Amino acid sequence: MPLKPQSLLSSKTNAQTPRLTPRQNGGTQRIRLAASAGVELLPLGTPIAFNNSTDFWVPWTQPSDAAVYTITSDGIPATAGTFVLMVDGLSMVAVFDVTAAALETELQALLADAGKDYSATAAPTTGTDLGDASAVITITFDEAAGAPSVDLDLSGLTGAAHVLATSDAGTAQNGTNKIVGFILEANSADTAANGDMGVLLDATDEVLGMMLRRGVAYRDDVNTAAIRTILALFGAPSEAEMDAALRDPSLRDKGLDIRGLTRVP
Repeated sequence: MPLKPQSLLSSKTNAQTPRLTPRQNGGTQRIRLAASAGVELLPLGTPIAFNNSTDFWVPWTQPSDAAVYTITSDGIPATAGTFVLMVDGLSMVAVFDVTAAALETELQALLADAGKDYSATAAPTTGTDLGDASAVITITFDEAAGAPSVDLDLSGLTGAAHVLATSDAGTAQNGTNKIVGFILEANSADTAANGDMGVLLDATDEVLGMMLRRGVAYRDDVNTAAIRTILALFGAPSEAEMDAALRDPSLRDKGLDIRGLTRVP
C-alpha cells in the first residue's frame, strides 16, 4: 500500500526533543506506522511497539484481557494417577486430586523458571481439590500472557478424566505490549498545524515516522497525560502501568535507557 504524501519526514534535528536523545550510531529508525481510524496525532515521546502479526509499528498497548481457564473433575472423579498441564509449550505434572494452591505454586514456578514475563493464579471455585466430585479450579493468567496455549494430557489418570474449559481465551498481543522505541520527530506536513507535536496517523494508509530506537529517554517525557490520553485507545494504561512497562529490563537490553523512574522497593 502506498504511503500517504504527508508521511514524508521532516528534516528537523533532534533539538526539538532534547530529552529524547538517540545514540550517535543506530539510535534512530524510520518506521511504517499502521493506519488507525481512532487516533489522530501521536505526541513526541509516544511509546511504540512492533506488531509481529501485521509487520507494522503501532502505539504500545497495555494488555487488558486476562485469559481464564477451568479444570473440572467428573461427577465420579478420578481415583488415582496424574495429569499434565501444558501452557505455551511448557509442561507440569499434577496429581489427580491436586488442590488449587498446589497447582498455582507449581504453575508459577514453571513460568518463572522458563523466563515468561507473566504468571497465573489458581483458585478453588467448587470443592476442595480435583479428587472431589465436580470440583472446579479456575486458572487466571496475567493480562500480559495474551492468549496462551493451554491443554491437558489426561492419559495418566485412573477413572474419569478431568475437563478443561475456556472461560476467556485472552487476546493475542503479537508484540504490541512491548515497548521498543519512542516517536522522535514530527511529520513534515503536520508541523505547521500541530507545532512539531508529533506524527499524524491516517485512517486508511500507513505513514512514516522516526523512532528513537537506542538512546536516552526521560520518564516525564514519555509518560505524560497527553500520551496516556492517546493510549486510552490501546488498553488505557494508568500512569503506574506505564511506569511498570518502562521498567521492563528488555528496554535496556534493546539499548534504551529510561531515566527519572522512581525505584520500586
